[in-house]
Amino acid sequence: MENSLKEFIEQIKENLKQNGFPEQKVAFQTEKMYEIADSKGFSLNKVLELLKKESIYTEILTEKIVFSSFPDQLDTNNIYQQAQDILSKMSPEEIKTLQEKIGNMSQEEKEQIMKKGKEVGL
Repeated sequence: MENSLKEFIEQIKENLKQNGFPEQKVAFQTEKMYEIADSKGFSLNKVLELLKKESIYTEILTEKIVFSSFPDQLDTNNIYQQAQDILSKMSPEEIKTLQEKIGNMSQEEKEQIMKKGKEVGL
């Protein structure tokens, strides 16, 4: 493997570590990751394959790439799909009620929901 590719992979690994990896999942913006890899002349997909060989697993979503030290932690797409399915089955009145409940939550309750979402990579 050429040195600049190794350096790029090491840079990604260092950024992951700075963000709490491997103890927790880390997500970076998909578009930005592709742009950076392309600007360096690398295929991001190839880079992600090489990271997988080092037990760094990824899930590419529309807006972010989720990195995990265990492949079974990467179920965020399934969670998102389940949420979409639930919302699609709700009536406009039910959606309005849900929006009102969220609107009436305290800031602390909203922060707890956001924290839980981040923990699962959303």
